Amino acid sequence: MTSIGKPGSRPTSSPVSTQPVKAPATAKPNAVKAAVAQRMKDGFDAAPRPGAASRPVLSAELRSGEGAGDVGGALGKAAGKAAGKAAGGIGDALGKLAGRVGSALAGPQVSTNADGRTVVDLGAGNNTATVSQNKDGGLTIKSGSDTVTLTAEQARGAVINGGAGNDSITVDASVTQDITLDGGDGDDKLTGGKGNDTLIGGAGNDTVLGGDGKDTLKGQDGDDYLEGGAGDDRIQGGEGRDVIYGLDGNDSISGGSGRDYIDGGAGDDRASGGAGDDQVIGGRGNDTLSGGSGNDAVAGGAGQDTVRGGTGTDKLYVEENEATCDAAEGEREIVDMTDADQRGRSVTVSGSADFQARVQSDLDAMRSLPSGQELLRTLDDSGHTTTIKQTSSGNSASAQNKDDAWFNADGTPGKGTNGTVNYNTTRISLGSEDWMNRPPVVALFHELVHASDYANGTLALGEKNGVNNRETSAVGLPIDLDQDPSTPDVVQGGRPGENVLRDDLNLPTRPRY
Repeated sequence: MTSIGKPGSRPTSSPVSTQPVKAPATAKPNAVKAAVAQRMKDGFDAAPRPGAASRPVLSAELRSGEGAGDVGGALGKAAGKAAGKAAGGIGDALGKLAGRVGSALAGPQVSTNADGRTVVDLGAGNNTATVSQNKDGGLTIKSGSDTVTLTAEQARGAVINGGAGNDSITVDASVTQDITLDGGDGDDKLTGGKGNDTLIGGAGNDTVLGGDGKDTLKGQDGDDYLEGGAGDDRIQGGEGRDVIYGLDGNDSISGGSGRDYIDGGAGDDRASGGAGDDQVIGGRGNDTLSGGSGNDAVAGGAGQDTVRGGTGTDKLYVEENEATCDAAEGEREIVDMTDADQRGRSVTVSGSADFQARVQSDLDAMRSLPSGQELLRTLDDSGHTTTIKQTSSGNSASAQNKDDAWFNADGTPGKGTNGTVNYNTTRISLGSEDWMNRPPVVALFHELVHASDYANGTLALGEKNGVNNRETSAVGLPIDLDQDPSTPDVVQGGRPGENVLRDDLNLPTRPRY
């Protein structure tokens, strides 16, 4: 590396070397002096004396300065070349130094905040980080090619900031330290461990998964998906259209502003939709539920629940022996929860323990609603089975023997067959239109409508305007069921379509497949 000295220091010797320049042979110093002296004596306007013409170059050089320009040009080129070479070396050194500094700043930065807690800033960009616990209770944080190691003391209450960007920060399920994850701006995915974690999505459409422990989850701005997991969790949706699952534990949940979907899951939960047209499901346990302001749908589910609609035109689904129930403006429907666990007995769930618990919450939600109970009945009464499998891509359904799933040509049902549903539990949007933003349970319901058609041999034939009738029918829209253009289109009966569930939940009607 070229030494650049201290800031503001000057080199002891110039890096530029100069060479002596010889005067032109025709302009010897004594001749020049003589010529100049004579011209000054005669006057510069006088004609030159005889013999002066033999030295025209000298006269021209003196008059125009061209000779001095040649000398200056030679000096300038030499000086510029040397100076450029030296400056280039200094620039290269500075560039390498700046690169190393920039690289260091781009990696994780560790500091201590005013509360004495260790803060690890992952930096701007789309970070993917994992957090594991060492034998001594310390933490190892890996982000890309960088690794940060914290002692047990530093790890207590550590804060990990994702910064701007679409970050993924995953705390291993075995980590018992209480950690704060802050995604910052961007569409982030945060996963907590076994400790009592605080997970903050920040601005953006975030996925926040609490894991074990008594966690605090905050979605903040954006359309977020939040899942408490095991433990007594506190979950706040914030602004935006949020989807919140409490799962196990006695959870406290608030949706905030926007149209939120809340499912308390197992446990004695307290849940409030807040502002907006919300859907609040109690699940299993003795829950206290409130829709808040807006046109809400509130379903108590199994257990002795307290159900309040709040202001707005609400739909309340309660058992006949519920402890209390507001006489809210709107509808109040009695739902029979007797032997609710037996509804959907023909449906099995295959996947991780977390996935199975999550799907059971959706099945419990269906058991607490009229449309859900009816759909599960058609599956159970078919004599065939349906398996729900975990997927990270789009939702879909398939038949074991599709030939037996269709209506016969004469309009009678086919033999029926077993079905499989592939379900993505965190997919909450199909696009930008209002109806496209829906809780995952609606997507599961749609695929289970297909499964019901497979099981009962009632899959619709044909298409219209390039869309298969079986998809249009699953939405709950009219189709040419008898394949006769002269007869009017009808809504397929025998099982509810997706729009029936949407009506139960006060969600916008789906206008097309």
